[in-house]
Amino acid sequence: MWQNQFSKHHSFYKISTALKKSLFRLQRPIHGTRALWIIIAFPVLITASDWVLQKDSNDIKVYTRDVAGSDYKEIKVDLTIKSTLAGISKVFNDVPGQTSWSYNCTQAKLLKKISTYNYYTYCVFTAPWPVSDRDIISHVVQTQDTSTKVITVKITSDKNYLPEKEGIVRVESSKITATFTPLKGGLVQIVYQIYTDPGGSVPSSLVNMFVYDAPYNSFLSFKKIVSKPENCTCKSKDIKEL
Repeated sequence: MWQNQFSKHHSFYKISTALKKSLFRLQRPIHGTRALWIIIAFPVLITASDWVLQKDSNDIKVYTRDVAGSDYKEIKVDLTIKSTLAGISKVFNDVPGQTSWSYNCTQAKLLKKISTYNYYTYCVFTAPWPVSDRDIISHVVQTQDTSTKVITVKITSDKNYLPEKEGIVRVESSKITATFTPLKGGLVQIVYQIYTDPGGSVPSSLVNMFVYDAPYNSFLSFKKIVSKPENCTCKSKDIKEL
């Protein structure tokens, strides 16, 4: 599962020099041309440049920007869906259902439920040959501002929650923030931001070339699922609408 959301003005991050040495080896050299839907982010503060629009299709915008001290780009996805907040929250927090929309996610299960919107998950993502598949353990926490009704979901990885599995590379570190902002006319703006480092010996040029395909395809599928009548009109006692 994958990274941190927010409004149009976001906090910047600064990268520590120690993290520049944090690289993982892949089990095989890379020759493929498809990017991984593995959002592997170091929990660092970064100083970034301006956003550059990379893809604008089906009312989904994907932006990237350079990050000082890093070879990898930061990603932001911005889209608007006609739905209740409860409908978007329902789909986003349906852990097993993530395999239906999260790009290359083949397994998603709930590990521990602390509360409805505070839980741990385990996900597996396939990677194109010859790159090893990845798995990730994530801590998901969703909150809602009682005044603005904006929902914020923060997702952080927990590498050591479970022992690593043979043949699968454990995601070292990941951070995601997603915000769901209610607008007039029954619309909700989704902003999904992530800074990633795929680890291993994956060339940064290859990752950056296809970095927007995975989030775009993920949210294209997410949008279709949310737009179903049973989702886009649903209500919840736990979610306050605008």
